[in-house]
Amino acid sequence: VLPPGSHNDHERWRDCLTKLCSKYLGPESPQPKEDSEKLPLPTEVQLAALQVRVEERRKRVLDLDLDLSTLSKREEKMRRVAEDDPLLQKRSREDFVQCLRQVRGRIGSIQEEEFNDGLDLSGFVEKLKGVLDEVT
Repeated sequence: VLPPGSHNDHERWRDCLTKLCSKYLGPESPQPKEDSEKLPLPTEVQLAALQVRVEERRKRVLDLDLDLSTLSKREEKMRRVAEDDPLLQKRSREDFVQCLRQVRGRIGSIQEEEFNDGLDLSGFVEKLKGVLDEVT
């Protein structure tokens, strides 16, 4: 078995080593393993990876719990406001959604119009859009 002529020819070196191993160690010598046959990671590494995943899940659960709490408080506040106002009690949720959609459409048309009287309503329109986005 002769070594390859170039030290950069990795494939030939690998073949040379395989031939030498089979010649001196016998045909039962282990062949180079493919990627799918790699040894499993050490238990310490697996444990550390699982602990990281547990912490990520724990953080995600806490974030979702905070979001749920915030949304529940917002809903409760909106319900109290609706109960205190007799006009709101007479309207359905669909009525409010339809009204807000109409307002949003009118805001868009107001922005597109040019005012001849020199009034600048762009700040007001932007604030109103922000409020509508929060409500819907």
